[in-house]
Amino acid sequence: MALTMTFSTSLPLLVFCTIPMISALMEPTQGLEEPCDKILRRSRIRMRTVACPTNIKAPLLKEIPKKTNESLRYNCSLEEVANIMLHFGDDGLSVSRRMFPNAKVTEHLVFKKDRGQCAPIETGANKFVEDAMQKWSEELEKMKTQDLSEFGCNFYDDKVGDNNYELCCVFN
Repeated sequence: MALTMTFSTSLPLLVFCTIPMISALMEPTQGLEEPCDKILRRSRIRMRTVACPTNIKAPLLKEIPKKTNESLRYNCSLEEVANIMLHFGDDGLSVSRRMFPNAKVTEHLVFKKDRGQCAPIETGANKFVEDAMQKWSEELEKMKTQDLSEFGCNFYDDKVGDNNYELCCVFN
């Protein structure tokens, strides 16, 4: 009964989300030429936030390639993969692989910080990203030797659940 109920409630979500995202994943990477929220809005997916906020994304665009591979490009479609990973928590990687099989995520990093331990994200985004980079420093260093070409990140302000700011970056 529980398996049937889970499957029947998950199936519409997978169908609703997968079809529009397949076409979105086919689009070329736009970087900041066209804001990711416009690209992702065309896919009509609305789960939590859609595009990573600019005040979080801007320092990530600068820091991640510097710490991993200078030729690493930002891919807006991977923002939605990161969003799914944040949304589904521990099951995020397996859910994102089922929903976005073409994304080929090879690495992912998650950073969480209690909202009470940092400045509001509107004014403290740079410090939040700096803290994430520091926590991820070993993993990012190891990625220098991997054949990675793209990354995408997303952010979630969990005001209801764990009261965390959460950041996820995925790489392929």
